[in-house]
Amino acid sequence: MTIRRFLIQVLATLYLVCIVKGQVTVSTQPSTCGCCPLSYCPTQSVPCSTNIDCECLMMAMTGGGMCTDTVLSCNDLVPCQNDNITCSTPNTVCVNNTRCEVPVCYPIDRASVQRCPPLTSTKSNSSTSKPVKTTITSTSTTITSTASRTSTSTRITSTASRTTTTTSLSTTTTTNPSYLTPSTARCNSTAVTSCTTTTSIIARCQSYEVSWNNHCYYLDGLGGNCTTGYSLATNAVLGCIATQFASKTYRSTISNNCCVWTADTYECYGFNNNCNTAGPFSAGPVWSGAGCLSVQQRYSAQLTFCGSN
Repeated sequence: MTIRRFLIQVLATLYLVCIVKGQVTVSTQPSTCGCCPLSYCPTQSVPCSTNIDCECLMMAMTGGGMCTDTVLSCNDLVPCQNDNITCSTPNTVCVNNTRCEVPVCYPIDRASVQRCPPLTSTKSNSSTSKPVKTTITSTSTTITSTASRTSTSTRITSTASRTTTTTSLSTTTTTNPSYLTPSTARCNSTAVTSCTTTTSIIARCQSYEVSWNNHCYYLDGLGGNCTTGYSLATNAVLGCIATQFASKTYRSTISNNCCVWTADTYECYGFNNNCNTAGPFSAGPVWSGAGCLSVQQRYSAQLTFCGSN
């Protein structure tokens, strides 16, 4: 009986080892829409939608890509379970290449076609095309893609969601609006930007932030530095939303210089009111306010203008 019991224990141990090995060998596969297989990727991914706020996030469960609206604060997201694969929050999926730097449970509804329309284009070459149908099956998601094979090099992108989605070939190049591009021009030669609303989606921003064109913007005394997930924004954007900072406050630190450090080479805006004092602000920064016109102030707690990526 002792030998038999010993053999049963050995077999049970070997069975568990086989199960563990089987789990380890399930590695994440490259994404279908340009995902980076790391927990955080500093490089810009390939666009996956006509909405510039949508990025390709990699689903931990399947290794597949999910094109989703990424304008969402990390504070509103819940970390994945300890296995970095599953989520306990309903209607979410674990992704592992967001700006939050840890695997988080992302709402599936933010990957809808309405939020992130797929890139589409037509083929101008007259060569014969042949339909190709591929099916990808995973534990919780089935994605069906229909594409056309052509003689020229093109990029195939797909959109993942909870339902079956059809995608097509894309040769569309997504470019940022001009107001997001930093300028090297001096303030007196900077053209006035047309403050056009490019999207009806309103970003979920903090109380100290201004929401505009699905991005969140704030002012803080951080000497040209922005918090994770944010970057320096331009004078052009500040000119469109400066008045909306009335009644707002610093994000965390009171400034020690009134000129607003932006992504541009020169500072063109400054505070005439509430300069270097605690908020809330009675008014927003103004053009050449506090004598800030084509200057380059770089103090340790310089007033800084940041926007969500």
